[in-house]
Amino acid sequence: MLSRLAPMLRHAGATAIAVAFCCALPVLALAKDFTETDVKQAVDQVIAERSKDGAFVFHDPKLDADLNLIMENIKGVRGMEGYGWFANVIFHDKDEPKKQYAIDFWFKPEGDKLTLMDIRVQKGPKQEGDSWTMITRRPVAWGWLPV
Repeated sequence: MLSRLAPMLRHAGATAIAVAFCCALPVLALAKDFTETDVKQAVDQVIAERSKDGAFVFHDPKLDADLNLIMENIKGVRGMEGYGWFANVIFHDKDEPKKQYAIDFWFKPEGDKLTLMDIRVQKGPKQEGDSWTMITRRPVAWGWLPV
């Protein structure tokens, strides 16, 4: 906003610039600086809203099936200027604890809240004998974003 006012105020003097800056402060205050803690709380809220019978229900488009998952932990959170926040969350299947998924949650800041944009499976389970391993899915979630 100030960048739009700058050309008009160049010739107006210090008083006009000070008044314009003070008037812009309420507008600038609307944007919140989010933290990893805010993102983790947003993830918890989404999981709570989409849970049924104690399990997070997520429709896996690759399998075309609803997964019933139990959250283990949030492995990592990263923010990307202009894109938002990404949380990588580890889950396991409700009926098979060794069958794990790594799922990414994408949030974009909108004013004073984080808006969920998408949820994608980053890694899915693959059975190898009696054990399970997580295999990266293609395409990599949001792989087109600059790293």
